[in-house]
Amino acid sequence: MLGGLDNSRKVSLHLVYIWFTLVYIMTTKNIQKMDKTLKKVLNDAYQEWQKVQNPEYSKRYLMEYDKKDNNSNGLTRCICDFLKYKGHHANRINTMGIPRVGKKLINPHTGVVKQSVTFTPTSTQKGTADIKALIKLPNMAYAISVDIEVKFGKDRQSEAQKKYEEQITNAGGVYIIVRDFEDFYNWYQKIILDL
Repeated sequence: MLGGLDNSRKVSLHLVYIWFTLVYIMTTKNIQKMDKTLKKVLNDAYQEWQKVQNPEYSKRYLMEYDKKDNNSNGLTRCICDFLKYKGHHANRINTMGIPRVGKKLINPHTGVVKQSVTFTPTSTQKGTADIKALIKLPNMAYAISVDIEVKFGKDRQSEAQKKYEEQITNAGGVYIIVRDFEDFYNWYQKIILDL
């Protein structure tokens, strides 16, 4: 694979590979897997939702929930899916903007191809929570609006996120920070059972 490259390039590519491997190991080292009880809770919610969506299906055709909460995107997905399966509404918010791919530029001396990517800013307020949800409370005719910020591993809130949290709580809204599915599920159980 690296046969056509000179030795300095081979060394550079090897160092880049080692660096990416170390970054991967460091970022996944402290990851906790969802325990079996919570995985069952999520799977049961998924299967109940499938039964409602497809009442004619036999139990043997129900699929298992196969998403994992082992990174920020996975955790966000698990939370949104769980809320949907329980009859609530959840929407993932994109604050990054829209990527715009530029022209390919080829360096005539090295042959290296570069392609620029710029982001068109979004109109979403900076610091907005990752998930906006409406959670219908039992025996109530209305739902509460909840902003859910997902912080995975060693992630911390930015200043913009702290300011946004303050705006929501000052307006009487609900804002929570979750680090894993267990955090979210414990909060969910408390709000559903206590109200």
